[in-house]
Amino acid sequence: MASAPFEPPLFSLDEPTDDASGEPHPPVEHTWSVPELYGTLSYLIEGRFGSSTWVTGELRSLSSSPKGHRYFELIEPGSEDDYNTPRLKVTLFAGNRKRVNATLRETGSAVQIEEGTILRICGELRPYAARSTLQLVMTGIDPSYTLGVVGRRREAVLAALRAEDLIGANARLEVPYPSIDVALITSMGSAAAADTLHELERARVGFRLVTLDSRTQGAEAEPSIVAALRTAEDLSVDVVLLVRGGGSASDLSVFDSELIARTIAGLSVPVFTGIGHETDRSVADEVAHTAHKTPTAAAAAIVTAAIDARRSLEQAAASVRSAASGTVVRAERDLLGAARRERSPAVRISIARTDCSRPAWNASGPPPRRPSTG
Repeated sequence: MASAPFEPPLFSLDEPTDDASGEPHPPVEHTWSVPELYGTLSYLIEGRFGSSTWVTGELRSLSSSPKGHRYFELIEPGSEDDYNTPRLKVTLFAGNRKRVNATLRETGSAVQIEEGTILRICGELRPYAARSTLQLVMTGIDPSYTLGVVGRRREAVLAALRAEDLIGANARLEVPYPSIDVALITSMGSAAAADTLHELERARVGFRLVTLDSRTQGAEAEPSIVAALRTAEDLSVDVVLLVRGGGSASDLSVFDSELIARTIAGLSVPVFTGIGHETDRSVADEVAHTAHKTPTAAAAAIVTAAIDARRSLEQAAASVRSAASGTVVRAERDLLGAARRERSPAVRISIARTDCSRPAWNASGPPPRRPSTG
């Protein structure tokens, strides 16, 4: 909305005027019309802030329009998002959005404009009279600022975890061999979920799988993942698979969460991670029992252990059968050898058959006499 140019009052308010009687009039207070008030505010804001102002904050309430515009709010990072929280409305028009995206591509940045991202952006501050608000019309972004914030937060979390010896806590747990009861935590319906399920199913091992659908990015991801981890522990599974496909640094930033890291470290169940691509390494990877480069690799580790266990059982069963067969062969050989050593060549090994028609001997009396062979 174009702001009206500022016009000073049509009369001075400095001194009261006298009428013909010589009596002073009381001061006349200027009365502003609404358009005049907003025009003056625009004039004052532009004079103070100019046409471009840099602002930092945490993104909230992202929405879009059919025309490609984006709308969101900035709040102080880490503050409670409630009714009394100061917030600044931001509008990113479609034309400006193309320029912002071009900046991100040119710098090779992995920053995404999404819920929970901490941004440093610039634009023009304008009163929006139709909504009675102050808004920033966004025109630019500083991607290095966001990446720097993410990196500093990550290092601070790792330092706290190391100080409490939580980095290796989950890794010290023994993994059941084989792990058959598996909990899969990811966004069901995603490519990561499909890849993991395919790897587990094609092995034909017979896993008992529990899928726990979870958000893996955005403001709701942290509590969603924590709840899923605790549910998996309550189900007494053998191992937990926590996986997510590749994405930008801000997409994967939830896996640097201190709350998620502490939850993993405190679990009584081993956690295998497969987060992002081969070059990605999150705090969750650092505290997990075993970190894998991709979701497929995490699933393959469980499959390989199960197949190895099955092969070991098959080999053990084959060894038992072989040993039993050898025992029978040796027993037959020993019996035949004993028969050959008998003095009478007429002696033969035969199967004893009991004649049920003859009365059994009385246990209280003497046993029947053995027939003489002489």
